[in-house]
Amino acid sequence: MKVCPQKDEGGFTMIEIMVVIAIAALAAVLAITQLQPQIHRSRTKSAARQMRADIQKAKLEAIKQNANCIIFLTLAAGGNPGSYLTCVDKNSDGDCDDAGDFTLSQLNFSDYPPAQLTSETFPGGSGFKFNSRGMPEQIGNTGIVPGSATIDCATDAAYSLKVVLAAGGRVKIE
Repeated sequence: MKVCPQKDEGGFTMIEIMVVIAIAALAAVLAITQLQPQIHRSRTKSAARQMRADIQKAKLEAIKQNANCIIFLTLAAGGNPGSYLTCVDKNSDGDCDDAGDFTLSQLNFSDYPPAQLTSETFPGGSGFKFNSRGMPEQIGNTGIVPGSATIDCATDAAYSLKVVLAAGGRVKIE
């Protein structure tokens, strides 16, 4: 009777696999904690970009519809991160509650945590409108309105963006 030598089977033991999984999990946790501030800044920047786009859309819609477009701002307060609403005011009465008025867009900053709409510098407060020529004005008045809205990152006090509206209607982020 001849005995064949046994081959040493290659592979990993269960302990080796568990050690590798534990190391990978630890690396993932460390990476996520390092990326969290960048994720929060990115969400804040996305909210500012969306606000800029919606303001530009309101300006173009005011010209297209030959009507006022109003942007109502609600600042952050009491756990509410703030919001805004843009609408077409067909009868120029300063609200969007009548027949023919319709909402163009709205944004609640709770969709972009931790972004918050913390302040605005528009005369009269709470927003502005674009007239039928696309010029920014104070709601209820006809004076040209430059101003800005500040969007802060609640988890990073050093990170803040301003959506700035110039007197000529140009919108930019600073």
